[in-house]
Amino acid sequence: MELADFEWSIWTSWFYELTFPEAVAKIGEVGIKYVEVSAEHLNELVYLRRGEAAFLDASSLPRLRKLKRQLGAISFGDAIESVRAHGLRAIHAHGPFDATRLAILSYPDFSELAAKVGAWLEVCAELGAGALVLHPVAVSEAHPRLSERVNWLLFDSMARVAGEWGVRVAIENMGRGRWSNVLGIVRLLSSVRRPEHLGVCLDTGHANIPRRYKLAPHAAVDEAASWLAATHVSDNFGEFDNHLFPGRGTINWADVLGALSRVGYSTPLNLEVPGETEGLSTKEKAEKLNRYAASALGVRS
Repeated sequence: MELADFEWSIWTSWFYELTFPEAVAKIGEVGIKYVEVSAEHLNELVYLRRGEAAFLDASSLPRLRKLKRQLGAISFGDAIESVRAHGLRAIHAHGPFDATRLAILSYPDFSELAAKVGAWLEVCAELGAGALVLHPVAVSEAHPRLSERVNWLLFDSMARVAGEWGVRVAIENMGRGRWSNVLGIVRLLSSVRRPEHLGVCLDTGHANIPRRYKLAPHAAVDEAASWLAATHVSDNFGEFDNHLFPGRGTINWADVLGALSRVGYSTPLNLEVPGETEGLSTKEKAEKLNRYAASALGVRS
């Protein structure tokens, strides 16, 4: 089984420096037909929808300030329509990176945070994206019971809000720590009150780092099984999250792709590969993505 046997998506931060409509236009030119809306671009859309920076996480605020003039000429409706206009479909989106900090500050009452996540889920629903990816809350490994309790409370709240918008919340496996264990995430999902609104985002790069899955990240796919709701696909050498194109590290892709087929995952696989963009201009990134898509994924512009 090869990469070209699957349909492919790319997260929009491949063109981080561009507004959301500009980024999807560039991706459309390459010929990739599916996207994950990155955290930065999702926050941009939330801002356009709500007109309030308060709904944005701190990591996206500097970018917003830099692009504010361009965003002043874009309506939310036009931004959403740009996906369809360029022949693309949004399959999922990445939630803001500050969710952990917000969760810790909100503990033990997650009602306000759940309302904020509702704004992101609303945009996902407008896009037709089936899932919103969130990181689990990072709690010191010295406090495993607290980690379980915080994450249970958070994702139990998220399941309720996700159900209101018809979008699943997908918990991403981490590269290290308690939440690198996919079975642990599945146990958490199974225990909340509305589990049908939750799922797993399987990050192949993260799965190649823990001793549990080293050189065998396909085992993480098998453990996610029917809970699999989204993917972040990248390669590395088993030590760091290098975020490389598949085939540029040590992951056995035949095994991973075989596992994805075996569990019946049919959503396009999503590239999350910032390690491939460092130091490149917009033009160089477009050319590099076009070359890789044509040579490895069988995608033609």
